[in-house]
Amino acid sequence: MIDPQAQHIIEKFGGHKNISQICNMDIAYVYRWTYPKERRGRNGLVPDHLQRHLLVVAPDHGVELTPADFFPELKETRICPTSITQKYPAPARSWRAR
Repeated sequence: MIDPQAQHIIEKFGGHKNISQICNMDIAYVYRWTYPKERRGRNGLVPDHLQRHLLVVAPDHGVELTPADFFPELKETRICPTSITQKYPAPARSWRAR
């Protein structure tokens, strides 16, 4: 069964193209997040190494994104997303070196 996490995040950012531009990656890679493993996909999950990056850049793009969007079990707990981004700031450059 494919997890709906990636599709939810992609929709929040306004589509695959927006995510690919924000993360500086090929759009096909973003599409693969929603594919099953059998099709060389990610089974509906956003890659771990991009989750923090998306959390940090979301406000700059007018997107309200919290850790609970990646981990639905956190919706029950009280966690402050700003404390996460202050403790673990995003890297200055894109995750992928050119």
